[in-house]
Amino acid sequence: MNFKKFLRKFAYAVLGFCIGGWLLFPYTRQLTFGPAIEGVPLCRLQEDFRRDALGPNFVPGPTDRIAKWLKLGGARNTFESLQAEGRVEVLKSLLDDPDPAVRKRAVERLAANSSRSAAVAPVLALLLDDASPEVKKLAMEGLLSAKNKDSSTVPKIVLLADDPDSGCRILAAQAICLLSDDAQLKVSILEKALRDTDMTVVYRALELLDEIRSVSDVPLSHRVRYPGAQARPWTQLVQFQQFQATPALIGALSHLLDSANPGARSHAARTLADFNDAAKSTLPKINALLGDADPLCRVSAAYAVMRMNPESPEPLAIFRQSLQNQDAPVRVAALEVARRLAPLSNRLFSEIVAFASADGDYDLRSHAVAALGSCGRKAVPHLLELMQTAPAPVLVSCIEALGALGKDAHEAIGELRALVNDPHVGAIAKIALSRIDAQYDAK
Repeated sequence: MNFKKFLRKFAYAVLGFCIGGWLLFPYTRQLTFGPAIEGVPLCRLQEDFRRDALGPNFVPGPTDRIAKWLKLGGARNTFESLQAEGRVEVLKSLLDDPDPAVRKRAVERLAANSSRSAAVAPVLALLLDDASPEVKKLAMEGLLSAKNKDSSTVPKIVLLADDPDSGCRILAAQAICLLSDDAQLKVSILEKALRDTDMTVVYRALELLDEIRSVSDVPLSHRVRYPGAQARPWTQLVQFQQFQATPALIGALSHLLDSANPGARSHAARTLADFNDAAKSTLPKINALLGDADPLCRVSAAYAVMRMNPESPEPLAIFRQSLQNQDAPVRVAALEVARRLAPLSNRLFSEIVAFASADGDYDLRSHAVAALGSCGRKAVPHLLELMQTAPAPVLVSCIEALGALGKDAHEAIGELRALVNDPHVGAIAKIALSRIDAQYDAK
């Protein structure tokens, strides 16, 4: 009788031990009661992610060791087999992990998933308050590529424009330009970035201004190759195309004309040139740059003077000198200005034709051909002749230049029609034809 009692108590003890172990062990408890994602316990998915994030530094925990011993999914990475929404839930649960490497990797993966899942953006917005600059930068990068752009995060991002970390300040300026609907706020943030003490922030602000002012100046080949691509600056900033330069912004750019950095001086002069009348107050400073020791500064200054004061004789001499410079980037810069300014390209027509016809540097030839697209009808015979022997990169530029000439390139319609079925340049030829002949259907 006593033996039966002992067996009964022993059985109860074993049962209690098994139930207690089942409930205490996270894998089995979550397998029974949750949380589980797509039928897999959350702790199992977290361990899988930690293993991937830490690599050789990963130390298997009790969950990982016992699950492998029981053959409960330890042999494969179940995290990677989840759907996007399931992965997001796991990543959210790891944002407060004690290991900083795991937290950083979780934020990286969340940012990478932001373009596929609308649930990510609110989580990334919370991370803008994180103490780690790396986490804040990853959060902003994720918000920039999010599936749905959310302007409600802008007030938080504005605060990051004064962050001690220069990378945060750069991304804050970019994020505000892309996410905010307030044109005045965008201009004020760019003005602040242009006055930053860190030149990397200043350069990014200048690049943003370049992207804004060049929205309508995108080569045909880019429009064909990247139709609607959100990664391209001209599609991201198209809503900012009509922004107006304020006196404060002009003042910040004028301040850069005195910079010790030649790249900053050159870039600022080129940007001021495109603001034209709004920046005429800076003309005396820009005139002084016509004698700058840096040849690229001289090209940018000559461009600005020609835009603001077309009657000035000095820019033409500088462009002729620049086309003879030994450094290819200087010659390319001069040809790029000629492409933008039809009066200049016509006055330098013979030099441009010589560069376009020369053997050698394809990049230089392509820029020269592009400049011919600003020279009017007299450039068409030269472009048609070049098309007969031009290598592929130069051929693309020839087609683009004919498209830029519009109706003036009417005599090139036959040659362009012969290219519409070409697998490499056919799409560009169709767009060029639609610019030359209004009746042509590029579809």
